[in-house]
Amino acid sequence: MRTVRLSSLNDHFDWLKLAKEVEPLFGPMTYNPIFCEALRQAILDGNALCLTESDNNERNELFLGGIVISKEVNEILWFAVAQHGRGQKGGTVLLTEAMKRFDHMRPIVVTTFDKPFAFVQRLMNRLISSVRYRVEQGIGTLKRGYGFSRMRYTGLTKGNMEFILTAITFNLKKAALMVRA
Repeated sequence: MRTVRLSSLNDHFDWLKLAKEVEPLFGPMTYNPIFCEALRQAILDGNALCLTESDNNERNELFLGGIVISKEVNEILWFAVAQHGRGQKGGTVLLTEAMKRFDHMRPIVVTTFDKPFAFVQRLMNRLISSVRYRVEQGIGTLKRGYGFSRMRYTGLTKGNMEFILTAITFNLKKAALMVRA
């Protein structure tokens, strides 16, 4: 049975094994005392969730992945699924559980890769997140509603013209809907 639960210090070794597994993607972590202490503190503060799988007698737990969040800042700080847990929707389960713990009235921030954002970068990210959301929403609509996932024409000039014409069409339809309302 698969379970998402708050991590305890008993899971610390499993977290470090997971970090070691993803180091080729994100850089060295397991021998970094700052990372190890931050992970330990996240576990103690109740900000580390893990996905485990246990057999019927629940004696042996298999660590499948984990996510570290900051409820105060509404941020996903670290997220990984072990190789043996991938392809089984483990990441989706962890993200869903983490999302339940956030304040949905504020933007959710995701820290990526091994370089944490400075305070100014976090502030800028929060300021532009609402604008970024609207832009990405429009591009998503172009992809779904207008089949704009691939270019029909080759070459930068023709591709640019295709995008401009599609965006004009999109904006004209949006303006027509606004006038009607």
